[in-house]
Amino acid sequence: MSAVVGKALCAIKGSPAPLFPRTPISSGENSSQALPLVQDAMTVGRTGFTTGTCAAAAAKAAAMVLCGQRVLGNVDVPLPDGTRVTLPIADLEERAGLPSAAVKKDAGDDPDVTDGCLVVATVTWSASGEFTLRGGEGVGTVTKPGLQVPPGQPAINPVPRRMIRDAVREVTDRSVEVTISIPGGEALAEKTFNPRLGVQGGLSILGTSGIVRPFSSSALRDALKCALSVAVACGVREPAFVPGRIGERAVRRHFQVAPEQVIEVSNEWGFMLDAAAERGFSKLLVLGHPGKLAKLAMGEWDTHSSRSRSAVPEVVRMAEEKWGRPVPDVRTVEGLFAGLTEQERRELGNELAARIREAVLCRVHNKFAVAVVLVNINGALLGQDGDTSAWEDEEPSISIVGCGPGAPEYLTPAAMKAVSRADVLVGAKRLLDLFLSSPAERIEVGTGTRDILDRIEERRGHQQIAVLVTGDPGLFSLAKLVLERFGRDNCSVIPGVSSVQAAFARVGIDWADACIISAHKENPHCDASVWESDKIAVLGGRRGFPRWITEQLGGSNSGDRLIFVCENLTMEDERIREVNLADLATLEVASRGVILVIKRSSLP
Repeated sequence: MSAVVGKALCAIKGSPAPLFPRTPISSGENSSQALPLVQDAMTVGRTGFTTGTCAAAAAKAAAMVLCGQRVLGNVDVPLPDGTRVTLPIADLEERAGLPSAAVKKDAGDDPDVTDGCLVVATVTWSASGEFTLRGGEGVGTVTKPGLQVPPGQPAINPVPRRMIRDAVREVTDRSVEVTISIPGGEALAEKTFNPRLGVQGGLSILGTSGIVRPFSSSALRDALKCALSVAVACGVREPAFVPGRIGERAVRRHFQVAPEQVIEVSNEWGFMLDAAAERGFSKLLVLGHPGKLAKLAMGEWDTHSSRSRSAVPEVVRMAEEKWGRPVPDVRTVEGLFAGLTEQERRELGNELAARIREAVLCRVHNKFAVAVVLVNINGALLGQDGDTSAWEDEEPSISIVGCGPGAPEYLTPAAMKAVSRADVLVGAKRLLDLFLSSPAERIEVGTGTRDILDRIEERRGHQQIAVLVTGDPGLFSLAKLVLERFGRDNCSVIPGVSSVQAAFARVGIDWADACIISAHKENPHCDASVWESDKIAVLGGRRGFPRWITEQLGGSNSGDRLIFVCENLTMEDERIREVNLADLATLEVASRGVILVIKRSSLP
């Protein structure tokens, strides 16, 4: 079999046969203390019990107490296949006058988030004439269609529901109400698929066999099938498949996607692509790191590192063939891309994405269109192939972002969102330093404005760019030049809190009738009549601008003027001084200072 990247395999690999036969689950006293060892191609280790089995045992114990029966520490319950298991009762008490029993979940050697938690059942008589099952603390509620349980119901799947009912029915045939709780379940649920599946407020009570098999792919595949079902039920026609959290963050950063569209595939690419091919989707976006997705072009549809070849040799070979030269010795695909120039990264990324796309199309038998996008470990774009317009935001690729007067708390949510989605940040160093945690490329603005615009030109169209400006973009900022160069239709402008707003707010004076002047240039020009205005705000930007103000006001009635010098607004070293005209000429004011000149007669 060729290992060369891009030789896509159209012949689908079959599942490997089990290496060892499964050991049957034995029943009897203390079986939870002596769970069998299971070994096959996907599982190695001690088995455990599902939350459904634990809930059934707890419910039976509570029902026994309700009926006046004695509980001797252990309770046996039936499994769906007809065998029986015995579980120890961890706690037995009355809660609000009702019998309650708890079973501590033992997930065996499976890394289950619920391992060790208590599954609690409370049972009471009911006048409904039926067996009623409710979800209590820590048990989620289904909020979206597509799952086995309808919206509005507690997230207790059909098999566990039957197990709980059958266990209780071994004690009594009378009408009862059973409430299942998992203390701390709401917090644990955040570490599971539940929020993405539309299960809110807690965990799901799951299980089809009653037994947890460690490291089994079946549980993961069941969850992935649920995610596909939810997507279909919510009307999704164009899903986005990602390997994990890096891909999830990146797809939300670069594209406009609904929560139901994004499905974490983990390493189950073959399984999920086969399932997607039967779901009637119209398009598919595949987004992730090339170290993972390059394996698809190698015919490795289970991308787990222990079950697939490394992508490094193949991507290195591809790069060397492309440029006819050796590449630096690297151990990771991330390291290979990091050592390339920006142009080389894009070329290699696009070509690799094309080969991955060819392999995916072959796997799904061309049943729908496919686009592939590659990102690095920080979520920045490396390359892409295929039409991504179905997932693209209609907003322009250049955002001009007002960053406020200086303090981070004056950044607006809209500004933060634009920056979080950007691949490139452009701005002065002090503005770039507001976003040190951003993985985006940073272009520092100095004196060469034309060079900055050229660098934006090189990146726009295939990268999201955020141009950071002080205060509000509409007040004497780089925004004017960016808009002139690229056009209003290609830019979005996000307003910010200006230093003028902050200055007037600090001195408690309205500024609806204020005249705003920029002193950024060496010889600023403005009409003499401006200085007769009732309220004037002068934005500093060069040394000596206070003297220039005194020169402009020299012939006016200085006694009728209030002058406020506002420096480092909103920052910890903010300083605001009221001075007279004579003192103003001698002051050294911070370059980002604002000087307000107010006629006393204009104030109430």
